[in-house]
Amino acid sequence: MAAVTMDRGRLNLAYRDLREVPPAIASKFGSECQELDLSHNQVRSVSSLTGFTKLHTLILDDNLLTEHNCQFRFHPELSTLYINKNKINNLGVFVEDVKRAFPKLRVLSMINNPAAPSYFNGGSKAENTEYRLYVISQLPDLVMLDDLKVSEAERQAASKFRRAAHLF
Repeated sequence: MAAVTMDRGRLNLAYRDLREVPPAIASKFGSECQELDLSHNQVRSVSSLTGFTKLHTLILDDNLLTEHNCQFRFHPELSTLYINKNKINNLGVFVEDVKRAFPKLRVLSMINNPAAPSYFNGGSKAENTEYRLYVISQLPDLVMLDDLKVSEAERQAASKFRRAAHLF
């Protein structure tokens, strides 16, 4: 593997054909890393992220993650999660885990996952709207979901969506 260095708290491990963060790298950089980019790899599990205790931003785009192997550890400072182009199918399971693990999450991008219907993967406008309202209802502090800011109208609709869901 090519030499790995961290620049101002940012560790770039993109395009390295990794299945996980190598233990030596996690040990060396985990306690100081604030932004970790693991995009365009073969990551199938997030278990190797345990030692990354100061993360604010996590980029996992274009990997092999599902809702079942995305059981994140608690990261109290993480505010931004990019997990585009993975294999997340069950939105409810995934969002529950994200809600538990990242209490300060403000930016979430799930574009091109089966659970996130959009024009990228053949989803209809109605499906995308329902997806957005569900996610915003569960993560009401989000300011950005996918490629769009969360609007006040969406926030109000999501609040009604959440209240209606409690009736069932």
